[in-house]
Amino acid sequence: MILSLLLTGVTLTFPMEVKVQGTEVTVNEVARITGDDVEEVRRVGAVDLGYAPMPGHSRLFFGKRVAEIIKRDTGIEVTLAGHRACRAWPKEITVTGDQIEDAARVELVRLTTKLDAEYVLQQGQRSISVPAGNTDIKLEAYFENPKVQSGVISVPVRILVDNQVYRTVWTRWSVNVYELRTVLIKPVAAGEMLTPKHFTQKRALVPRIGGANPLGRHLAIGAVATRDLKPGDMVTNLDVNRPMIIHRGDTIYLQARSRNITARVPAKAEEDGALGDRIRVSTLEGGRQLGAVVKSRDLVEVVLSVDY
Repeated sequence: MILSLLLTGVTLTFPMEVKVQGTEVTVNEVARITGDDVEEVRRVGAVDLGYAPMPGHSRLFFGKRVAEIIKRDTGIEVTLAGHRACRAWPKEITVTGDQIEDAARVELVRLTTKLDAEYVLQQGQRSISVPAGNTDIKLEAYFENPKVQSGVISVPVRILVDNQVYRTVWTRWSVNVYELRTVLIKPVAAGEMLTPKHFTQKRALVPRIGGANPLGRHLAIGAVATRDLKPGDMVTNLDVNRPMIIHRGDTIYLQARSRNITARVPAKAEEDGALGDRIRVSTLEGGRQLGAVVKSRDLVEVVLSVDY
């Protein structure tokens, strides 16, 4: 052991082991500090010694090295006493799997407030040991994609120690999103044309469909199935061929609506379009080009915004 040689000035007495908390270690956590000058004692105790050890690990602080850091940062020379070095272990807190799951669930509730959705945790979360902070441990979950779709999603849960992210845990959830959708009430064979009798409205699972967009009833009627479809299916743009009812070069009417005012002018189609498609058209007078929605074989419509 190193014995104190002086009774004046600042003396550091090192124990063999200590428990520290938080993510950073200061001198007053690894040594007992004594001295006649209260302000010097305070300044020495506040000197930062760097990172705290992680749960399951320790860190050894040598007295001579600590004295050098204090001298460098404060200009104060200290006397060493006690053990030559002190081994620091972290105070630990256990974050349970249930706490992690609950934090992720709160985020899922926020994301699905306006949705008809169900979600189930795919795999139970394990408990995690984290360093005890100087403030309460916090758990925060944040899902960056504002839109939740059916399928498996990962919700990150950040564990904050002293308001700093210590670790991020990823939770995986199986999500089903439902909507009132137009679905088939009877089977449809490939090559068959869809009619109003094929459809009904019901609560249906909205699948995650890459590159496919479900068609509303008004867009699907008159389309021809490209594959066999079964009752309960939603019809997407990839399931049918929709007949082009307007062709490039056709003379049509362009209907412009603005609040309660409607006007029609002759126009020319610049693109082919099926019912409900948005195509480019140009007015016959002036040749102004606009994007408009196909309403019938000879009518497209554009809605104009009104500025005040």
